[in-house]
Amino acid sequence: MDEKEYWYYFLNLGKLYYAGGTDSNYKGECLTKYEFVNNNFFAYPFFDKDIAQQIADECGGNLITVKGTFNEFIAQGKRWGKYIEEVRKK
Repeated sequence: MDEKEYWYYFLNLGKLYYAGGTDSNYKGECLTKYEFVNNNFFAYPFFDKDIAQQIADECGGNLITVKGTFNEFIAQGKRWGKYIEEVRKK
């Protein structure tokens, strides 16, 4: 498989890592809820730096740049997906 390396990003907020967000509407106001985890093993991997930076700016976080193969990026996404699936079942 392709072993070319790519840049991807984690959003870091102190000791926490971004794991997702959802929008909701409360009394006509659009609100965003962010979810964080304390282990980057389950963090959401951003491929698009601009989107990651926009969310980081909204929540006061920083970007962590990771250089890895496409397979490593996909593996991170699968771990994140399994985590989110389990959390949302509860």
